[in-house]
Amino acid sequence: MINSVAIAGYIGKEPDMNIYREAVKVTFSIAVNTVIKGEEKTSWIPIECWGNQASFVNNYLHSGSYVIVQGKLEQSVWETDEGEKKSRLFVYANHIESPKPKTEEKGAKKGK
Repeated sequence: MINSVAIAGYIGKEPDMNIYREAVKVTFSIAVNTVIKGEEKTSWIPIECWGNQASFVNNYLHSGSYVIVQGKLEQSVWETDEGEKKSRLFVYANHIESPKPKTEEKGAKKGK
């Protein structure tokens, strides 16, 4: 079975870092825009990453950063105190990169 996801978009709110037994976890969401019948729609995709990927996001990426995320689709299932079953889909990221915008690259070349 194949479970592979690749998406690109802009980070919404600042990434949220938590530490669990010396393991670093960062969660954030990215905006992915699509156009359907001439109408633009924004979907917010929740992302979760651990270890080195989490450290990279925490140290270098912020709200508004453009990212490319590769990973797998995961589902978290739980039950509330009232007995209601809940679930949440998210992307468990195993590779995150943030390419420089072309305008930034051109500016760097002009300065040399």
